[in-house]
This record gives sequence, structure tokens and C-alpha cells, in this order.
Amino acid sequence: MIARVAAALIAGLLLSSCAANVGTLRLASLIEPDLPRLPQRVTGVDCATRVLLVPTPSLQRAVERAVEQVPWGEMLVDVTVSNHVIVTGVYNRSCYRVEGEVAGTAGGR
Repeated sequence: MIARVAAALIAGLLLSSCAANVGTLRLASLIEPDLPRLPQRVTGVDCATRVLLVPTPSLQRAVERAVEQVPWGEMLVDVTVSNHVIVTGVYNRSCYRVEGEVAGTAGGR
């Protein structure tokens, strides 16, 4: 009887899953906008750490941190998003890293 309960618990853990909102983007496009941009790439990172829980960093905060590095910046172009995760069961950490070129209508003027 104990073996069946243990097998059921293990099967439940292996077959369980979860879902989370990764982030909300104000603009996503396959067409590159014709806007002035900074000729260097900037990076923004947002991390979350949890003990015994799943960490949930914010993609939006990572984008904001990248764009705010340029005073006239309004958006990122040619963007790369990566997620770095450490899961130990007790200490869990997840980070979103966003890298791209900053563009804006003001063009640094």
C-alpha cells in the first residue's frame, strides 16, 4: 500500500506542470522600424530569487532597464532575450536578459 502511494506521488510530481506570464510587450514586429538608433548594444537584466517557490522575473522590467540607458530611447531593435535559471529545490533563481539596440523618434537630438 505504501509503495502505491509513493508511486502515485512520484508520478504526480513528474507529470505536473505550471504556467506563468513571461511578460507583456508593447510592440513586437518582424519589420525593422526606420528610426534613429544607438550604434551600440545595451543590456537589461531582471532577476528573481525564491526559497522553495518558482521565481518570476519580469521581461518588461528587463526591457525598461535596457532602454533607460539612453535618455531619448523608446524601444529596442534587433532584440535577443535569454532566460538563465538555477533550480535547487530550496534556492531558486531566474533572470531575464534582454539585449538590443536602442531606437527612438527623438534620435538623440
